[in-house]
Amino acid sequence: MKTRKIHTWTLILLFSPLILAALLVFSPFIAFIALKELFYGLRLRRSFYAKWGIEGRFALFVYSNSPKWQAYVKEQIIPKIAQYTVTLNWSKRADWKTEMPLEAKIFKHFKHRGEGKELPLAIILLRWRRLRVVGFYKAFKEHNRGNDNLLEQQEDRLYHLIEKKVNK
Repeated sequence: MKTRKIHTWTLILLFSPLILAALLVFSPFIAFIALKELFYGLRLRRSFYAKWGIEGRFALFVYSNSPKWQAYVKEQIIPKIAQYTVTLNWSKRADWKTEMPLEAKIFKHFKHRGEGKELPLAIILLRWRRLRVVGFYKAFKEHNRGNDNLLEQQEDRLYHLIEKKVNK
């Protein structure tokens, strides 16, 4: 057992200069990519506020025509947030490129933040770099099994974030 530990440490010591050299070589590229993503996200937000901020809209809600949630989303969620959100229907994404290209870019860029990897989801754009993604996929999965707790929590979270933004 001791020989294996010594062998592992020997390998680590042997390769540490190579690892450090690789980090030094690639760190500018990593920093460049990180800054590029940061500035792209800021540009998207600024463009969104320029287009929709005058109407008081600061959030994006994306859903689909899935029978698992379409009726609920259209009847319960969207009417409560419509004044502050722009909605995108995933089932009509072929039209996004011509009808809502900015909103589609925002969805693609920010959907993986937080809990939002799957639809339906809301992206609430807050000040500067801050945003919140509220995902509803797991909540609707539980809702369809007869458990409404998670759906109620996610709805309350969404409404709270919107109310907080409105009252600032």
